[in-house]
Amino acid sequence: MEKKELTELEKADLRASKQIMEGVSIIRNAEEGVIVAKQKYIKAWNIWTGKDLHNKAKEIYKDVVNKTDYKIYGSTFAFDESMVTTDWIKEQIKIIGISKKDIKKQLGISTSTLSAIFSNNKPLSRVMKVAFFYYINAIGQCKLSREVYERDQREFSELLNAFMQVEKENEKLKQQIQELKK
Repeated sequence: MEKKELTELEKADLRASKQIMEGVSIIRNAEEGVIVAKQKYIKAWNIWTGKDLHNKAKEIYKDVVNKTDYKIYGSTFAFDESMVTTDWIKEQIKIIGISKKDIKKQLGISTSTLSAIFSNNKPLSRVMKVAFFYYINAIGQCKLSREVYERDQREFSELLNAFMQVEKENEKLKQQIQELKK
């Protein structure tokens, strides 16, 4: 089977498809002559501006945009308040391991307000939903960063210990070689 050479446009589309790992989707619509870079969700606490997204798409399609008449748009992450419900908050704090005491202190919420929210006796205002959304995301990212750091430290220590063990074995072998030469 003969291997097909990708066009510059196909290569750019492939590079664009890889951006989803950062929470960004880049869609090229040839019929309308537009390229839209949109942040779908927050990943690793990266919140892209419209200009950042525009530049990201422009960089990916630089070989195409210079040759054709595509317009590039950046569309920032849009907060969707319908996703932030009391159940969502409860689930997230359970996953992350945040105590109600910490929430009260860090968000400046009284015990009675927090109790009313968690018992569904007090509806969440838009501002409260925004506060919980970004608070939970920030705490989750900090915890993830700590876990990654600790894992990296453990792996580094294990590698260092293995390296030191190999060095000890090498020294023993050198001594044995020296003794055999005598």
